[in-house]
Amino acid sequence: MRRLCCRRLRDTIRSTFAARMFLWAIILPLCGRGRRIFESVFRARYFYDDLQDEVRAAVDAALAVIGTLVAEVHDLQLDIPADRTVQAAESHAYHAENVARTPELYQAETVRRIRSGEKISAAEYIQRRQELDWEWRRARDFFAEVDLLVTPTTPIAARGLRS
Repeated sequence: MRRLCCRRLRDTIRSTFAARMFLWAIILPLCGRGRRIFESVFRARYFYDDLQDEVRAAVDAALAVIGTLVAEVHDLQLDIPADRTVQAAESHAYHAENVARTPELYQAETVRRIRSGEKISAAEYIQRRQELDWEWRRARDFFAEVDLLVTPTTPIAARGLRS
């Protein structure tokens, strides 16, 4: 079984634009926490559903490079909850005063999103927060077995300055 040292992966990412573009933010924290070896890499399928062709090509190129350096790249199906109740409630709690005082400083869509948390009750927030905490515990257990999870940073490529 081939194992991959952080230094070797980091050096490869530095020399490969596609890999550097999508993976640098993942590798540095892992290496900094004392993780020295990657035996296998997991590609989270959830994040690949709606990728722009240019982004998909870059991620595939990065995975091709990494695939030559590790024993195996696995596809992984993640069940990611889509409920955003906690996010909406916390966003509203944080921004409500400023939105009420100076709504003109916000774009209309931002105000709409912030206000989407207005009618969330404390009981609903607590219930959803407990569910989210359970998901965090499940994720911690999951990452005890996973060396590296590869996901695209964004589903669309950045536009140029002239766009």
